[in-house]
Amino acid sequence: MPDRNLLLKAMLGGGEVIFDPDGAVDAPFTSEVETLLGGVPVVLYPDGTEQFLDDAEEPLNIYSPRLTANELEEFCKKNIAKYEAFNAEHGDEKLMSQRVAMPVFW
Repeated sequence: MPDRNLLLKAMLGGGEVIFDPDGAVDAPFTSEVETLLGGVPVVLYPDGTEQFLDDAEEPLNIYSPRLTANELEEFCKKNIAKYEAFNAEHGDEKLMSQRVAMPVFW
């Protein structure tokens, strides 16, 4: 398997992956998308951008563009119906236990 663990690289490069229990207050749509994706994390990059990313193994699954926190919140708000449809198609149980790719729509 190629060395493509971007989550690890982001962390080693100064990026962070955090659980923010206040996120539902500060960024409700971003938090809702995280839930709809089954807990896929938001990777925080040193340049201040963020992205829903699951690269625990191949293939790499990207669930959003790389944006600032405010831009990601607006993106999630604008596209919440797409994430709701993805969740409805695959279900919470599957999304929380399996890696499911999402077609790029952005």
